[in-house]
Amino acid sequence: MEELKELIYILDRYVIRDINVITNPDKKKTKEESRYWEFYLGIQKDRWKADEDASKHFGYQTKGDKGYRRLKEGLKERLLNSAFFVEINIEGQTEYQRKRQEAAKMIALSELLIIVGARTSYFSVAEKALSLSLDIGNTSLVIQVVSNLRIYYSMHPKYNKDYARVSKIFDAHWPSFKLETDLQTDYASLVSQLNNKKGFKKEFAPLAADCYKKYEVHKEACKTYMFQVYIRVFEVYMYVLSHNWQAAVSACDQAIETLSLYKYTSSEKVNIFKTQKASCLLMLGRYNEAFDILNKNINGIIEGKITWFKNREIAAITSLYAEKYQQAWDLVQMATKHDRFGTISEVDQETWRLYEGYLQLISRINKEEYWSKDDSAASKFRLNRLLNEMPLYSQDKRGGNIPMLILQILFYVTELSENKKAFDEITNRVEALRKYNDRNLDPDEEHVRSDCFISLLTLLPKYIYKPVDLAKAAHPMLAKMKGYQTDIIDNSFEVEVVPYERQWEWIMRYINELSEKK
Repeated sequence: MEELKELIYILDRYVIRDINVITNPDKKKTKEESRYWEFYLGIQKDRWKADEDASKHFGYQTKGDKGYRRLKEGLKERLLNSAFFVEINIEGQTEYQRKRQEAAKMIALSELLIIVGARTSYFSVAEKALSLSLDIGNTSLVIQVVSNLRIYYSMHPKYNKDYARVSKIFDAHWPSFKLETDLQTDYASLVSQLNNKKGFKKEFAPLAADCYKKYEVHKEACKTYMFQVYIRVFEVYMYVLSHNWQAAVSACDQAIETLSLYKYTSSEKVNIFKTQKASCLLMLGRYNEAFDILNKNINGIIEGKITWFKNREIAAITSLYAEKYQQAWDLVQMATKHDRFGTISEVDQETWRLYEGYLQLISRINKEEYWSKDDSAASKFRLNRLLNEMPLYSQDKRGGNIPMLILQILFYVTELSENKKAFDEITNRVEALRKYNDRNLDPDEEHVRSDCFISLLTLLPKYIYKPVDLAKAAHPMLAKMKGYQTDIIDNSFEVEVVPYERQWEWIMRYINELSEKK
């Protein structure tokens, strides 16, 4: 009763107003609440692309109108209030994720209670948060809770036993917490450098190896969940960055096996290693094994989340490399038409558009051989529109726009028999691509394969109607290109959507067909 009285006193003292939330569709609403609900549904259904559209819908002149800003802030307040009451009860969510969410709520609530002076209630809620944190083995949450509990227990003699208990918990977890924190700091530093570096990242392999070796001595002794996650990530990075794909596959298997031994495990953390394993199998050309992992893994990911799109993206590029073009087309259509497509990064959106462009190219070269795509999709496709939807790729001067520039040339190759300007377009664009290559790319290190393929394309203006001579002239460059491997799983600079060798086969096939028709 004492705890209930304390809570009622606190609520009464602070004159608690109604909590405005947004997810009560059956509740009788005022006109104002109906506008919030309409705004919520409109955004949910993607009725408006920007503030300008929404503001006009609600009768405001511009997005800067004071009334619209007030409406927007009111919706934001209700969404944030609603978020606190979200219950994770979605298919695919693990017990770890449910308890992790509950612990986070309890911690936030305990902080609020101590601020308003509800000490007795604070102890009750904080102890529940501690119990949940200990149960799921989350060292960071344990330290966060006991750091405050031991301070407040120390202030009253009647809590001496509780003070001793939580202090013991703190002392037991502090070494692991410090180790986790140091490991996460090194991880963040490495990832930041990787994300800011365009091109191959082999130079970071020694750094990843040094970080792994730095903490490897604690690998068996420190059994906390997050330590094991991050130390295993460093181990995988060490191999992936050095392009030792088979060793990376083995490291992923060990990580998955280790994390599966914990009472509660985060599916999102395990998915990191499953996805990485699938990517490495793709690099090894073991496409069916990659598909098997990705398709099994997708069942444990909530549809529409970023990790769901990433899983499907790897499945799409695997399909392209495995020459399963119908499957790739279905994946592209599913992703680009998904309600949540707009929530993923612009780079990832453009990657999907790029896949679509190459699939449209493949259908022009030999549709019957590859898949039975709906003809309406091909008839509606416009390359220029696709290019306009890909500003990041198109403007990247460090290699990101290479596949876009190549794609344009290949489309003109397919138009040689019907477009009188196609040959001139090919000649002009090949020359522009050659100059771009000379100015921006490094043919001796990161862009060897692209440099070779661009050199092959420069042969087209001279030999495009002489397939036998073209094949002879291309042979040395094809032989050189075969000696280098692209890093498909790193799309931070250039994307070899389909192996260059296969793209050249398409060109030769098309040119041979043109020659036979003459």
